[in-house]
Amino acid sequence: MEALKSLMRADQQGTLPCPGPKTPTRFAGVRSVLADVQPVAPRGPLAKDALDWWRRPSAPPISGGFDILDHPTWAAGVYFIRRCGPGEFDYRLAGEDVIKLVGRNDARQRFASASGDFYVRDLADYLESVAESRRPWICWGTSIQPDGERIRFESIDMPMLNDARTAVDSIIGVMSPINDARSPDWPATTEVRPALLAVA
Repeated sequence: MEALKSLMRADQQGTLPCPGPKTPTRFAGVRSVLADVQPVAPRGPLAKDALDWWRRPSAPPISGGFDILDHPTWAAGVYFIRRCGPGEFDYRLAGEDVIKLVGRNDARQRFASASGDFYVRDLADYLESVAESRRPWICWGTSIQPDGERIRFESIDMPMLNDARTAVDSIIGVMSPINDARSPDWPATTEVRPALLAVA
């Protein structure tokens, strides 16, 4: 928790500049595909809590106003991605559950739409779509661990604005294992869908 707090504080103060170009990192996990555009509601409590926070009257929220201390239950599952420019992103931090589910710690890595690596390019394009839509997107999938264990997970990617509220400058998300009674309908591939914004 202390590490997340200090990284988030430094990031908000602008003391963690986007690093220069690096060799693209392959993000572990299963391939994401854009699914049916019908908005969906999150299944797990972590994503539900995050979506409730995001869709306050001032949505989208301002990135400078986010404080991890206000969300202690997010710590293990939180990730924070800075948008350095159109199609360019810097993966700033990842909680322990994120690292386990993704299969590695890609914090402090730069990735972009211009990458020659298809997976990195696909991820950057997806995040740019999240930024342009200015709405959260939910992902359901299965993480295959090194020992072969399969862990179903849910994540939600939520855009945040700069202080002037003129552009999306970051994306915050949470990711968690999920054990759902509706497991027979779990997608065979990783699906990404827009979050249902209407309050039920």
